[in-house]
Amino acid sequence: MKKYSFVFIFLLFVSSMFYSQNNQKIWSVDSEVYTYMTYLYVNEGRALPSSTGPWSTQELKNMLGVFCEKNKIDGDRPLESAEVKNGGGSPLLKNKNSYILYDKIYEILNKPSRFSTKDNFNFSLNGSLNPEFFFHTNSQDFTQESDWYYDFEKRNRLLLLEAEGFAGNYIYGYSNLSLGYTSGTGNSDLETQIYGSNFMSNIPYLPLQAISCIDLNFPFRSFMSAGSEHWSLSAGRDVIRWGNGESGNLLLGGNALYDNNLRMSIFYNQFKWSFVSIFYPHSQDLTNSDQNDSVEGIKMFMAHRFDFRFFKDRINLSIAEAMLYQNLDGILDLRFYNPLGLWHNYYIRGNSNSILDFTIDYTIIDGLNLYGEWIIDEMVGPGEPKGKNGEGWRPGKSGYLLGVKYINPLKTGVFKISIEGVYTDPCLYLREAYDSSTGTQGLSFYGHVREFDNNTGINYIKNCIGYVYGGDCIVGNLKATYQSWKKWSSTAEIFYMAHGIMVNELNYDWSVKEPVLAPSTQDPTINPSNEDGEVESILRLSLSGDYQILKNLNIYGGLDNYFIWNKDNVETSMLYDFQLYSGVVFTF
Repeated sequence: MKKYSFVFIFLLFVSSMFYSQNNQKIWSVDSEVYTYMTYLYVNEGRALPSSTGPWSTQELKNMLGVFCEKNKIDGDRPLESAEVKNGGGSPLLKNKNSYILYDKIYEILNKPSRFSTKDNFNFSLNGSLNPEFFFHTNSQDFTQESDWYYDFEKRNRLLLLEAEGFAGNYIYGYSNLSLGYTSGTGNSDLETQIYGSNFMSNIPYLPLQAISCIDLNFPFRSFMSAGSEHWSLSAGRDVIRWGNGESGNLLLGGNALYDNNLRMSIFYNQFKWSFVSIFYPHSQDLTNSDQNDSVEGIKMFMAHRFDFRFFKDRINLSIAEAMLYQNLDGILDLRFYNPLGLWHNYYIRGNSNSILDFTIDYTIIDGLNLYGEWIIDEMVGPGEPKGKNGEGWRPGKSGYLLGVKYINPLKTGVFKISIEGVYTDPCLYLREAYDSSTGTQGLSFYGHVREFDNNTGINYIKNCIGYVYGGDCIVGNLKATYQSWKKWSSTAEIFYMAHGIMVNELNYDWSVKEPVLAPSTQDPTINPSNEDGEVESILRLSLSGDYQILKNLNIYGGLDNYFIWNKDNVETSMLYDFQLYSGVVFTF
């Protein structure tokens, strides 16, 4: 039986080699093609396209196919108004400027591989040289990586080499190598040297002399994927992001440098199911700093989401559930690993923490989209305990995001403006700290990326899995972008945030004394584990842009004006920093 199974799989693989085009390539969450797709959908009066990224070429082609006859883009193109009139039909694209967007998406998705073999194995080898420079004025008060908007995750590596392979139409592989610095956050002196210096670059020895901080933890994006016309499966490293937010997303923000993940999706025009497992270091490993120490335990974030599109495709409604699961012995209990399970009803609080999320967007009129998100981390239901021994009650832990996007394609480019507001409860994402004696808890919705360098040793970079700024905050964001068809773009942004003191794990007894709203100045829990403090207020005014000089040469830059009151929740007067970054990208 095993012999016949092997022969069947082998024949399936060999037969796939006869396809000339591979539709299983995975496009990152920051890819230009998805941005163009959002412009096209909203401009044509449709709800935003699926936001559970990344996406395969096949899924993006299916998205584009709704504007074509036969719902496929291979060999098809939307009919021009004059052609439709001659044929007696209705235009498939209502706005004439939408044809520019359509053609750009079509061109990107059908770009051929750079190399191919006689038996139709296609592959591409690409590289980019990306010198980048950073400057800021306040080197006394802004000395940490977190003090920069253009932080470690956003900064580019000096050198990036990429390889991808296409095995017929079913299998795709990608990996990269890079040259750059580690985060430096594991050593306070080194962190100050990297982020506190007035001038810095990603070029070694200019001016940083610590060659031991060269980052050898690559690849940061590396995976295999497989799929067909309506499904995709991938495993490896990539950034996973779900949601339509401009300042962040509440369930799965994609805030880390990469996510070690196993991901699957099934997609149709009116429905999509998404499932992802993301793996993190166990809480007990965070205290280890030696590469000789054993890596033990398992910590995993699982999430599934159902998307439904209706009302002539103007509304997209989704419901998602997620669970953070942890096991000290490193055992993945398959009783709980269920892509369609209701994880809240497992009742294994010592091993898990569940959360629920609702997302909706509605294109009210062509070009104007209203979107929102509601996340529920904790809600006391009838009959549930209201606190330890009946004293106090469990705090409500929810978050809300509401925004509006206006998109207008012009003959010369696309203009987009968005306004967004976010509110997160003080205790959202937080849970009891890890207890090494019992091996339980440590299940706040924060994950860590493990890195190593010869200067610091093992270091763990902490990121909120959900909203990038965590709980206990109120955020307002106004952003305007213009994307020219002549290969330049510019963005202006006004960002404001009031952040309370709740940023650490809760005390074991996490009942509250009285109701509390964000931003908080006092720890609301009984036997508090956090100190009281002041509300931190941040105002950021940003400008950024890029310009393509030649086909393989691009320059970009940005500036961020920071105004901060009560920095790090400590009472201080207003602090100011002018932060500037610039870079050049040469592709080959």
